Amino acid sequence: EKRKKMASLGRLARRLPFGVVGRSAFGVNRGVDARGLSSFHLSSKTSSSLLSRPLLEQGWEQSGQRGEWGYSNTWRTPLLAGGLVAGGLAHSLLSSRVYAEEIEKKELQEVKEEGKEGEGAAASEKKEEEKKGDELFDYVIIGGGVAAYQAIKTIRQYDKVGTILCVNGEEEAPYNHTILPKGLRPVPEGEGEEEKAEEELQKSLYKNWSKDDTRGFAEKYNVVYKKDQFVLAGHQSSHRIRLTDGSLITFGKLLIATNSLPSVKFPVSDKASAHLTGFSSLEDLRDVQSFLKKSEERSLTVLGGGVKGCQLTSVLSANNNQHGLRLVQVIDGEYVLEDMLPSFLAKAATENLRDRGVNILSNHKVLFMRKDDNDESFAEDDEDDDAPRIMGVSGTVQVVMEDLTKKERVVEETGFVLASTETANTVQNTRIARSLDLEIDEERGGFVVNSQLQAVDGVYVAGDCSSYYERVLKLRRRSISFDHQFGHGFLAGHNMAYEKFDLTDEERDMMGMKYPVHFIYQPVFLSFVGENSFYSVGEIDSKRFKTVSVFDQGEEGENKENTKFK
Repeated sequence: EKRKKMASLGRLARRLPFGVVGRSAFGVNRGVDARGLSSFHLSSKTSSSLLSRPLLEQGWEQSGQRGEWGYSNTWRTPLLAGGLVAGGLAHSLLSSRVYAEEIEKKELQEVKEEGKEGEGAAASEKKEEEKKGDELFDYVIIGGGVAAYQAIKTIRQYDKVGTILCVNGEEEAPYNHTILPKGLRPVPEGEGEEEKAEEELQKSLYKNWSKDDTRGFAEKYNVVYKKDQFVLAGHQSSHRIRLTDGSLITFGKLLIATNSLPSVKFPVSDKASAHLTGFSSLEDLRDVQSFLKKSEERSLTVLGGGVKGCQLTSVLSANNNQHGLRLVQVIDGEYVLEDMLPSFLAKAATENLRDRGVNILSNHKVLFMRKDDNDESFAEDDEDDDAPRIMGVSGTVQVVMEDLTKKERVVEETGFVLASTETANTVQNTRIARSLDLEIDEERGGFVVNSQLQAVDGVYVAGDCSSYYERVLKLRRRSISFDHQFGHGFLAGHNMAYEKFDLTDEERDMMGMKYPVHFIYQPVFLSFVGENSFYSVGEIDSKRFKTVSVFDQGEEGENKENTKFK
């Protein structure tokens, strides 16, 4: 048994790149093992594809002297010789049974990873046996929005025969989520007006942006569509994921294109949770529409002063005459949109909403939500729910806040609450990142990808949930605009399937389709506040950049700076 273990130690010594010096950019850390020899380990947050053994050995062997990758190759022979001499001293080295077992486990793990013969071959055969029960797809798309649909469309244009699976957490076909607030516009009175408004909404969700009806995409593009399903777990190196229905999927290439969901960072009691929604899905829209039609309570509170919050209050304020709403918007700053717009425009936008009947509570922070003063039904967060839903609510709830200016507590009673602040670091995305060993951008949210939208080998991210490197502006960005989602979906699909496009090498060179493409397009962002709309392009941050404004002086030369966007 000792000879067998010594043979294992010898094989391990011949393969370990002793003396690797840590390089933080690639997650390699230097350490010392029980023999006093330098060894290495990989950071758990680092892609194994970046640090595959051939790449590591190549870089190590190319070092002519101690430097970036490690020690000179001239040291390898003495080190290996020392390992073999140490192998002869069996009694001294293997006096500890625990250490010998650790070495054996190390070797077995590396053999499995490298697909070597012997134990590795047996492990490989076992993996193949396990995969026989898997569903196999060339492309797997996770998501049901603009980016997911556009990627599928592009992939099918390039690859006519490849198998495609789309996994969507919603029951609907892919649709444009950015259009949802417009579904709350007031419906004109009259016969057939409600049906006409619904028809226009359906066109906006499924047809106007895609030039074809996305509700028939599965048949048109030969896609296997799994609705109301989420990814429970995954494994990066074996290219496998498990869905909530228990099915195991093996993929060739994977695209994560999930949508942002509401970020609720305050406690919500069980009794009050039914009054809170993030307005992030078509189902949420239907619930709010039902509330406006049927509920006797006429008060509504919007949390957040960003783009989505202003869109919601703008649309809902138009319902005041029709539904008699008392509308409140809670923001933690002085003005709405102050992170995007210069202060005078943010102030004008805030006053515009107030003129429309919105009660804006500036400099307020939500502490918690409860049903009433006696409600103590607070529970631990449920990791299976990214956002609660309104279902047959009645009565009011209390939104307990702190006035950051006066330093006092404020209680707002309301019929229901819309949480407009969104995040890409949802429960589902965090679960995917953890199981596939992907890096999350803690500052901006989303999965960290390069300018080709690739997170690791074979895994791509597009749309709301991607934090990508912007080559033109030379910074890292995340965007949630429609134009961004559309462009990201196309580029991700291109980079996943460009090799399958039926072209000669000469044609590929002429069309620029010989290599993956970098995302350099600057998406346009469009939004509205009341009757006014604004367009933006590039990195918009009024707190970081000096903003210069030009005002229309009018016919008589009067300065129109104080007018509201006019």
